[in-house]
Amino acid sequence: MTFVEMYGEGLDHELGSSDRTERFTTARRKLAILNAQRDFARDTDCFQREAQIDLQDGISEYDLEVVINDEAFLRFVDQQPWLQLTDSNGVVRTVTGPEFPRVDIPLMDREQPGWRSQTGTAPISWYLREDGGRSFIGVTPEPSITAGSTWLLFVPYSAYPADMSLDTDEPFATTAGGNTKIVLRAYHQALVHKAASQLEKLRRNYPQMKDQLMLYGSFVEDWKSRRQPTGGTRVSLARGYFADAQRRRPQTPPYGR
Repeated sequence: MTFVEMYGEGLDHELGSSDRTERFTTARRKLAILNAQRDFARDTDCFQREAQIDLQDGISEYDLEVVINDEAFLRFVDQQPWLQLTDSNGVVRTVTGPEFPRVDIPLMDREQPGWRSQTGTAPISWYLREDGGRSFIGVTPEPSITAGSTWLLFVPYSAYPADMSLDTDEPFATTAGGNTKIVLRAYHQALVHKAASQLEKLRRNYPQMKDQLMLYGSFVEDWKSRRQPTGGTRVSLARGYFADAQRRRPQTPPYGR
């Protein structure tokens, strides 16, 4: 569905009204659809992106507000950050999963005193640190990058899609008018239901508002259920013993091997 199809005929049908000038003005309809798009992204984490950080020699922390320099950032997702290490000969190595786990600062303070000044070759873990209105992602130990090497940190995150502006725009695109996320086309109607629930407040039709919210919720649950992992549940250790072993092993260029 396009933007005009949602705020136009779509809402006409759900509201039982084609009013565009009095209570259900075009401006209110558009705003309700845009807010619904953000709500669906927030409720489902359906729109995920990946930021890239070019690691610098001797720098262990990076400001997420600078790295993700827009208002799209929502939160981190289940997929963990990972490293891509390219040496001066063009040999590429990726570090992810158990080799690059998240660690918490209190745990490191307790078990690795002096970790903030620790240096090494490739980082073997990552952490988050809050400082007032700023959020930092850090890697440890502090990277020591040899000349000619390129180390990249990729950070997956849940994002808000771009607001639609033109009538021909579709929802769930990175930029207004850009390529839409096709798999979400089956869920465009969810935005109409959520927008209708908000507009029903204008005429205090609370029973219909609740019905529209239930319809919206059914789309949310459908998305979540279809994204459940298949197979059994895997139990993981709270402590990364593999990473601990890596820390104790002498670090030799280029990647501690």
